Amino acid sequence: MEELNINGATVRLKNISEGAGEITIHDSFGHNYSYYWGAMGKGNSIEAFVKDIDHGYFGSKLLGVTSTLTYDNKKTFKQLREFIRTEMGLPWYAHMEFQKEMRVHLASYQLLCNDENTFVNCWTWFLCKLDFNLIKCRHERDSIEKEFKGLSEVWNFIEKKPSPAYEWLVDLHKELKKRLQNTQVQ
Repeated sequence: MEELNINGATVRLKNISEGAGEITIHDSFGHNYSYYWGAMGKGNSIEAFVKDIDHGYFGSKLLGVTSTLTYDNKKTFKQLREFIRTEMGLPWYAHMEFQKEMRVHLASYQLLCNDENTFVNCWTWFLCKLDFNLIKCRHERDSIEKEFKGLSEVWNFIEKKPSPAYEWLVDLHKELKKRLQNTQVQ
């Protein structure tokens, strides 16, 4: 068993049998991961295998059922704002009173959302806050209200970014590969 200390994390590499190996990672900050590969290729050691795999594969295997992605509030609301502006035909300088109030409620809605479930579940709350009567033209008011209330699949606006745990594992793998490159691994 090989044990390395990388940036305060203990990494243990263990060859179980020919073409099978295990990695265990832990540190004092609560990062604890382990994975067993039973088919790394004939004659492959765990050290050689880990050195040859890419960062994404490494991170996703060690995270297991935990997602490599997390909700990105900023990009999600950027998507929503862009959709309102371009797809719903609500140019920024039309219906100024309505848009001014909508932006206030949109900002409040964004502050409420710390995950994708809240984003979806609070959509109705946001719609209830909108005062469509601020749009003077009845035809345009009815059309815009219909557009807003017709958005039933708001989860399509949700954007994701790499999770902190995934980024940590990718960085750790980069350093691990450097260390293993410096040793002669078969």
